[in-house]
Amino acid sequence: MILAQPTSHAEKEETKSFIEKIELMQNTSIMEIKYFLNEYENGSYSLSYNFTVLVKVQNLFLQNSVNLLNADGKYEPFVGKGVTDMCKFWSNRKGNKLVRIMFGNLKGRNLPKSCPIEPGFYFAKDIIFDGKKLLTHNIWDVKLMIALDYGTKINGKMLNFMRLKIYIDFREHMKKKPRQK
Repeated sequence: MILAQPTSHAEKEETKSFIEKIELMQNTSIMEIKYFLNEYENGSYSLSYNFTVLVKVQNLFLQNSVNLLNADGKYEPFVGKGVTDMCKFWSNRKGNKLVRIMFGNLKGRNLPKSCPIEPGFYFAKDIIFDGKKLLTHNIWDVKLMIALDYGTKINGKMLNFMRLKIYIDFREHMKKKPRQK
């Protein structure tokens, strides 16, 4: 069984997330991105990134999906592709839950606040990911991949210039031992 939900609060506390890898593909003629991922002893992660926008970007769209690893070792859609107009999101902070989690509580940041996005240097640092905000209250013992495609519309056609895939393993990291009587 791929999905297993804990039966008690104590079991929930034993579920841990592991970021297995991050893949970044980018068109560096539009934007160049660099990131740093730090893992802490308590099992949480912090992500810091910076990006340099090289040309004026009139609009920005984020297409996202959450994919689960199936028994054949392939990722299948779990939460279908959602598209967020980031220009609208920055103005009202409403919309897709995954996008709200990713961008909602950023501290130490210099990110665009509206569109068009002017050429320049932007960053976000120490974004804490402990696995508690992303699906762990619903899913345990599962491997998933989050795919994020960033693009802009030019003359009515979407031009994707960055793809980010984050591979995460949620699992029980400690099995309970039976009590001795």
